[in-house]
Amino acid sequence: MIISQSQVRRVLEYLQTTTDASASAASIKPEIAPEFVERVRRMLEDMPETRSDRVAHARQNLEAVTAQDVADKMIARIISDSLR
Repeated sequence: MIISQSQVRRVLEYLQTTTDASASAASIKPEIAPEFVERVRRMLEDMPETRSDRVAHARQNLEAVTAQDVADKMIARIISDSLR
């Protein structure tokens, strides 16, 4: 789901006016279990070899994306998820 800039602004306004929501947003502390890390490592080892043609295609697609675009989307997602 893509979050629009107007949705982000509305969420920010809500978080700034609601003490309960802002307190819960500040308390988000993700924890990653060592078992999960080990499971992901094993899955990565089992993956097939990387195809250079697909890597080249991905690099071409990434050239159009700026760091600002990525940061904006990450911040928007974090703000949106803090309401759940």
